[in-house]
Amino acid sequence: MRADLAVQLQGSHAVEAVCMARSVLLAMPAARIRITCPQPAYAAYTAWSDALSLAARVFQGDSSGGGGRVPAAGGVTAGHLHFAEEVTTSVDCLTAEASPTRAPQIRVQLGGLLIIAADHAAVISQASAWTTAYGHAARIWPELPPLASIAAAQAEAPPLRVAA
Repeated sequence: MRADLAVQLQGSHAVEAVCMARSVLLAMPAARIRITCPQPAYAAYTAWSDALSLAARVFQGDSSGGGGRVPAAGGVTAGHLHFAEEVTTSVDCLTAEASPTRAPQIRVQLGGLLIIAADHAAVISQASAWTTAYGHAARIWPELPPLASIAAAQAEAPPLRVAA
């Protein structure tokens, strides 16, 4: 995966998503993201919903939270990204055996941003943040579908596969 900015997260973490000046701003460990058009908000929400559905299987039986195998970000902002046009997304996962860190991980790519979640808590934090961001985006851009209709469609979709 090629990315302009890669962020590796572990454990529950704070992410702020706010609406400001017809844009959505997200502040998370090591990254600041500004969204100024509707498609990236929709793409991010659906990608993190997919990641959340994978998390229970990928991190099954790993109550250790990754066991400290992933270095902490240290609270330093590594980069800023601005999503002003459509982005492509991908969601994949690695088992501990396939991962370079020897810990399972879920990777979500949104345009030039790659977020690597090293445990279930990190996935939950990100899914929650991007859901909040989508809610803000839906208030700015009325052409976005309501959150409830997206969630219903995702519930009917087949589950994603865990790669070995």
